[in-house]
Amino acid sequence: MEVWPGIHSIEASPASNVYLVMGPPLTLIDTCLPGTLGSLTRALDAAGVQVKDLQRIVLTHCDVDHVGNARALQRLSGAEICAHADAIPYLARDAHAHTLGDLPSPGPLMRSLMRATVGRRTNTFTVDRVLHDGDTLDGLTVLHLPGHTAGHIGVQAGRVLFAGDAVFGGRKLRPSPGFLTQDRAAERHTLERMAAMRIDLLLPGHLTPVNDAARHVAKILETY
Repeated sequence: MEVWPGIHSIEASPASNVYLVMGPPLTLIDTCLPGTLGSLTRALDAAGVQVKDLQRIVLTHCDVDHVGNARALQRLSGAEICAHADAIPYLARDAHAHTLGDLPSPGPLMRSLMRATVGRRTNTFTVDRVLHDGDTLDGLTVLHLPGHTAGHIGVQAGRVLFAGDAVFGGRKLRPSPGFLTQDRAAERHTLERMAAMRIDLLLPGHLTPVNDAARHVAKILETY
């Protein structure tokens, strides 16, 4: 489904979002969780793209529900895989999800998400391009947005922000749950940065897109 001119939501699984930037180059933002390659391939076909034609894969962070198909897609397409420098140590350990803190227990929605992801592993893969804040990728700008994980990034395409898990979408924008957040102080800085951005559409790693996102992020900060 096209959510913005030249940007498609690739509906591989309700557990995690994947986006396609038509480019050029054809760029996939995240890859969903292991076991969804078939549905991901079909969703790409529906957008008029074959896996073999992918040229770049950008990973917003190291969690298995975002990198689960990276190796398979790299093997099938030869696409360049890009990830932030601070994510590399985690990706080198079989893409294991980051360590959760001793924080409040998850609610029903997050328990459901965790059942779909926790304990899953994916094979290691080669990160071809190590990213840093401010890097550009053919019109996409890399933004280091740590908090949820140390190596978490967002990707800005004009007035659109691919936000990964910096926030969770849906009817009410929310920060990453505390029990899934590595660094709460870093998360606050990330939210402040996002609230100051001029973005019309936020595309999250989970749940549905959010319009007028900067205003909604500012509201999060009022009670953070």
